Amino acid sequence: MVITDYIEKNARINPDKPAVRVINDRTCTWRELQDRVYRVANSLIKTGLRKGDRVAAVSENCFEFPEVYFGTAKAGCI
Repeated sequence: MVITDYIEKNARINPDKPAVRVINDRTCTWRELQDRVYRVANSLIKTGLRKGDRVAAVSENCFEFPEVYFGTAKAGCI
């Protein structure tokens, strides 16, 4: 099982439970995380990136990092 499969499984089983929580109590449910991951993956594919292409995500530690990281994996990029 790859990590994106784990997210999809949890989105089905526990859609409204928190998947991501940060220090200031901002949360994202499994369903929201899955939707955000798909949005990132689809955006990367629309820009012309293909499976195996390399992507660099440069940012501070932020709430959106998991969706960018897993969306890149969902798109098949490295």
